[in-house]
Amino acid sequence: MLELTLHGERGRQNLAIHLRVTHPWTVLFGASGAGKSSILRAIAGLWQPPAAQVVLDGKDVSSLSPDRRRIPLVTHHAALFPNMTARENLLFPLRGGDTGFADELLRRFQVDHVRDNKPATLSSGERQRVALARAIASRPRLLLLDEALSGLDIPLRTQLVAEMKAWQADSGALILSVTHNLSETLESADEVARLEDGRITRTGPARAVLSDRRDHLLSLLGD
Repeated sequence: MLELTLHGERGRQNLAIHLRVTHPWTVLFGASGAGKSSILRAIAGLWQPPAAQVVLDGKDVSSLSPDRRRIPLVTHHAALFPNMTARENLLFPLRGGDTGFADELLRRFQVDHVRDNKPATLSSGERQRVALARAIASRPRLLLLDEALSGLDIPLRTQLVAEMKAWQADSGALILSVTHNLSETLESADEVARLEDGRITRTGPARAVLSDRRDHLLSLLGD
């Protein structure tokens, strides 16, 4: 379980957040500029607002540095090490060990064929799959996704969501992702937390939390 309490200003946004994440995949849904990315960065330790408490599985990690928190954050930029091959990127969080696990992840995310290629030679979809695999390689208890699936075509996004859920079933880890994309939310979310005006205004199933967008929901669900 993740429990976050946060108060602070980020850009033009004044955030006052209390969020509990207990479901396997929680989507933080809100408009662009609502503060979603700032919340993830605070959880990962990349932004330290004046008042923030991050508790993961009963342990307060608020005072820990990002590397000691071991809460990877994957963005849509797929920030891989440019001088390393795809496989070497996965081996980095493993400190060079457990090469079998790295190879398993490359196969799971269907990038085994580019294992010896460097990021500059990969397609955007391949880079994103390698970035997700690298984040999982560290065996995190919590994985943060900041629009990590945005810009991908729908079949690839659907495939990656399925792979992430399979990994969750095996590991018991939690995912907290942020998006303003309704169809992505419906595809991935076990629970939705809605962010408006710097606050979590509602949590629950997508149909309930996003009920004011009924026409869009019905068109996506085929009802």
